[in-house]
Amino acid sequence: MSELTKRTISGALYVAVIVASILLNSTVFGLLAAVLAVLGVRELMVMEGAEKRDIVCACIGAVLLFCAALSVKNIGKVTSLCILVLYIVYILAYCIAELRRKEINPVKHIGLLIVSQLWIVMPFAVMYFTAVASKMLLLMLFITVWVNDTGAYCVGMLTAKLPGGNHKMSPRLSPKKSWEGLIGGILFSVAAGCVCVAVGWGDEYGINATEFTSFLIAAAVAVMTAIAATLGDLAESAVKRNAGVKDSGRFLPGHGGVLDRFDSMLFVALFVFVVAIVFLTVDSVIYISC
Repeated sequence: MSELTKRTISGALYVAVIVASILLNSTVFGLLAAVLAVLGVRELMVMEGAEKRDIVCACIGAVLLFCAALSVKNIGKVTSLCILVLYIVYILAYCIAELRRKEINPVKHIGLLIVSQLWIVMPFAVMYFTAVASKMLLLMLFITVWVNDTGAYCVGMLTAKLPGGNHKMSPRLSPKKSWEGLIGGILFSVAAGCVCVAVGWGDEYGINATEFTSFLIAAAVAVMTAIAATLGDLAESAVKRNAGVKDSGRFLPGHGGVLDRFDSMLFVALFVFVVAIVFLTVDSVIYISC
């Protein structure tokens, strides 16, 4: 089997599993996200040369945080809060233990653990809560990211063949990424966002196809999503460049590891989290004012 065939088949299965889990049930997606989060944490820790003990501790932290997230819907808020407190105590205990270890740089171990939780575990948890709130919203985000990647790749490859080539975005981190590719990805994402509105996927948010402003909102969200996705890709490229590896792991044949496949979506999830916090804060202020 050729590398292209292997990549195509595994890529199609990857998309099918993600879409099916989102549409089937939020709990199913949550369990999948938990597994992916643990695998992603392991990949990061291995790339950074962490000791086996630290890898296990980071993975346990990921499991605890996802147990707290899944408990909110399936068991109860009280149980979820108890697990969350246990998770915080666990992280603090790890930090204290690391500071007491006779290591040259225990702060590096602590920083790596915290980064693994904030950069990988929390975004996957945000994806799960997004699925609970609206599976179509999560599906739209995935589609936008996939379309952005495709658009950036196609435009980047085409402009690279021009006489003067294209303008590289960050040759040191990602030699193939170009500013032309970024613009192409954004345009593709905007088109995808407008299509989602046109087919009625935004109706539940009051964004319907009968208003021109709905398409402007979809375009704005698509632009921000595309930029967040690109930043996530570059961030993971920086980690791999520092570790001296081509792929973060071997999770998906022909595509690399979990972080290779979800690097963009991790930053998009953080973007969604920040936007949600801002809107909740604004709504609270308006409610109090009224």
